[in-house]
Amino acid sequence: MTDEPRTTGIEFTRELIEWSELAGYALTAASVTADGRAIFWTDPGGEIRYFVGSREDGWLVINSSERMGLEQFEVAVRSYAALERYLYGTFGVDVRSRLRLPRLTFPRNLNPGYDVRNVEFENVSRQALIDPSGETVAIGWLNSGITDLAELSLYLAVSVADIQTSFQSPDGQPLFGLWQPRPVTKPEPAPARHLPEGVTESDVRELVDLIARDEYVNGVSEDVIAHRRSRQHPKPTIRRDESWTGFLYFFYVGQGYRESSGFRYGVGPAAQPVRVPFGVTDETEKQIRSTLARIRDAADLPREGSWNAAAIVYDRASGRGMAHFFYGPDAEKWQLSPDNADQIADQGLALLRQLQGR
Repeated sequence: MTDEPRTTGIEFTRELIEWSELAGYALTAASVTADGRAIFWTDPGGEIRYFVGSREDGWLVINSSERMGLEQFEVAVRSYAALERYLYGTFGVDVRSRLRLPRLTFPRNLNPGYDVRNVEFENVSRQALIDPSGETVAIGWLNSGITDLAELSLYLAVSVADIQTSFQSPDGQPLFGLWQPRPVTKPEPAPARHLPEGVTESDVRELVDLIARDEYVNGVSEDVIAHRRSRQHPKPTIRRDESWTGFLYFFYVGQGYRESSGFRYGVGPAAQPVRVPFGVTDETEKQIRSTLARIRDAADLPREGSWNAAAIVYDRASGRGMAHFFYGPDAEKWQLSPDNADQIADQGLALLRQLQGR
């Protein structure tokens, strides 16, 4: 493994420091830190920290951590202007929250002239923001979706004053709109096919409904706006992105243990299929586990006759979903390990395409 380029400090403008203070952050200058990186931290306590440094290869990198945990990559940019605007956007969310102003919607599409492409950065596949001249100006934290990069492409095209005004104005103008809850329609299960003994269509409807209403799927709660890590929202969430077309949640019951996970499916740049690990909220997870346990126990079947794995797929476009149950060797295929994640993702995609009639 090659060593990462050494990081050196960055000096910030007085205006940006004052903006971070409005957001509830304090700054530890790079000149006094052990590794030469500046640190913006929530004041008091430092629960959320942003580490900002300049590498010898020219990249300006922001990492973050919460509660003194492991650092997570946030973004890498090529210029101070891009770094500054990214931080104005990051802190702007908290400035607005502290002003108790209505929540905002952020751009889902890239600003005209900008594009994204897949790159490898620090041995991880990520997406890069390409400016109208063809230069790479930033690298995002995801390898799919364009949420933060879309925002940054907007910030690079406007003035700092416009960014500040928009976060502090009641209507979010001139850059943003106001967030409105998305109405929820009752999802319909697909026609049932060979449901196992003890499982009813009502059970399937209940499971599909739990997935459809989960805020990470259809964004019916405030988390749809993809808060960055902050005092009010210590765990960042991914904005509901229209590119995600389908969802899989699967549950496996082994000898004395249970596990669950999932994938979300969509279309990325150049119409390439995209799938990333997906987890429902803790509350939805609890309800699904409880429902599956009730279904399994109600069947009152001997262990060898009971199902050991369940997979729920949901298609956003049609609002339809289906639950599938598996036994024996077929159930073992849903036992997640580092070696079979791709296989399980393919199994889920096959069930989703079956649901979509493809």
